[in-house]
Amino acid sequence: MLREIKKQFMAYRNGIVADMLRAAGMDCYHIIFGLNLPQLSAIARELVFAQTPEQLRLTADALWADKGVRESRLLAMSLYGALQLTSDEALRLMQEIQTREEAEILCLRVLRSHPQAAELAEGIIPDTPLQAHLQQVLARHLA
Repeated sequence: MLREIKKQFMAYRNGIVADMLRAAGMDCYHIIFGLNLPQLSAIARELVFAQTPEQLRLTADALWADKGVRESRLLAMSLYGALQLTSDEALRLMQEIQTREEAEILCLRVLRSHPQAAELAEGIIPDTPLQAHLQQVLARHLA
């Protein structure tokens, strides 16, 4: 399944956007295809429609573990948003974010609709600029 997803990433790739993201400091990723959020959302919709919840969770986990590919991480969050994550799973994602973009997409796709979103927001320890940003974004979504 991941091979098919990566083929879609290649089909949608945008070198200009990828170069701009690298220039903007997204150097934590080894690969940036340059896909935009509507493209990733379209891929996510296809996967949600075609897979069982168990398959979807496995796909999301594999994409999330692919820390070197921007689009894998962002797509994983869209897939997690279609699942019912436990608070522990949501906390794990919150602790593992790598960029401000990931923080914003995590809040948009997963955390704002989580049943314990307010408790999760209170549990963020803003000991790094990234965690402080995550806290601010989640508070904005919950306001």
